[in-house]
This record gives sequence, C-alpha cells and structure tokens, in this order.
Amino acid sequence: MARIFEVSASCVIKLMHRYEATGDYAPGKFGGHKRCALIGFEAKVRGLVAEQPDVTVTELWRKLTALGIKVGRSAFGRFLQRLQLTFKKNSSRRRAVQG
Repeated sequence: MARIFEVSASCVIKLMHRYEATGDYAPGKFGGHKRCALIGFEAKVRGLVAEQPDVTVTELWRKLTALGIKVGRSAFGRFLQRLQLTFKKNSSRRRAVQG
C-alpha cells in the first residue's frame, strides 16, 4: 500500500490507526486560538493598576507572581494591551496620558 501511494510505511500505519480510532482518515485539528490564562484575574489586574497607576508592567507582573498567579511577563503585557491598560511616556520619562 505504501509503495502504491509513494509514502512511508509509518504514514500508512498512522492513517490506519487514525481510521480505527475515529472512523475517518481526515486530519485532526491543527493550531487554533489559546485562551488567555489571566481572563479570570481581570478585576485583580484592574485593581492593581487603579491602586498605583504609574507602576511599570514588570512591577505589576512581579506583584501578580507574588500572589501566586503564574504567567509570563510578555503574556501579561499582551493582557494589559487587551484590557487597554497601556501607557505612553513623555520625554521626561513620566507617564503622559493613558491610552
């Protein structure tokens, strides 16, 4: 069978296993969107920002990890952007406007 379709024997074996398990030869789902791990902590994050509006992203992230909320620093930054809690700094390195 593998020679007929010019594929490896392992390919045929995997297809047969897939057919036995699912009744179909179609490939499984590939990729997709992963839910944000912080979605349940939105109120806590907003509260921390309201408590100290001039705090940096890294300082906020450290506060969350101290509370036992495990998330990467870059994922936390993306979460803040999704909540539209980003800040621009002016030339004197102070927070200018929220936006």
